[in-house]
Amino acid sequence: MGVKEAGVMIHVRLLAFCLLGVATMLATGCAGKSGTAKPQGLNDMRPTGDQTPASASSARPETPSDEPLDPFAKADEGTDDEYDPWEPVNTNIFEFNRQVDRFVLKPVAKGYDFVMPDLVQVGISNIFSNLRFAPRFLNNVFQGKIKGAGIEVGRFLINSTVGLAGFLDLATKVDLVTPEEDLGQTLGFYGVKPGPYLVLPLLQPFTVRDFVGYVGD
Repeated sequence: MGVKEAGVMIHVRLLAFCLLGVATMLATGCAGKSGTAKPQGLNDMRPTGDQTPASASSARPETPSDEPLDPFAKADEGTDDEYDPWEPVNTNIFEFNRQVDRFVLKPVAKGYDFVMPDLVQVGISNIFSNLRFAPRFLNNVFQGKIKGAGIEVGRFLINSTVGLAGFLDLATKVDLVTPEEDLGQTLGFYGVKPGPYLVLPLLQPFTVRDFVGYVGD
């Protein structure tokens, strides 16, 4: 290849290189224009009415209820307190019972415990429990607790015979045990409300429903 031809090839290569550089610059410039994002103004960045943060509504304090507390409301009226409209009378009778218990019943109980052996005390308690077979059995039946009624029959037969008229609670030894049912529970089973709190002389506290059950049993 001659010198002239070599010079032509060099010029051609330089021209091709220049054209390639220009094409590259043009391509880069076009890409830069198409990829540039338009900046948002302040108005574009303001939240619309539907874009209110959720915390704004959830942070509002709840308005406390203005409804006053009723200390004598029934349990099904929104409070767990005892329904005690006869509180003044109940309080006086309760204090009377407390004094009788302190000065009369407790000394008698201590004397009884002192002279009576524990075995005899338990036996007497078992006899009275065995005598209450009938109301327990009937209340199981009235509540549809057939299994409980059957257990009561079994307990009565065992304790009344081999248990020496109930002095020994042998039925418990063979796992014949059932919750003690009474008329108050039966009334509650059929939807009778407890009623007001009631304190009577020399008796345990009741609701009206439980007192009716106590008398019925």
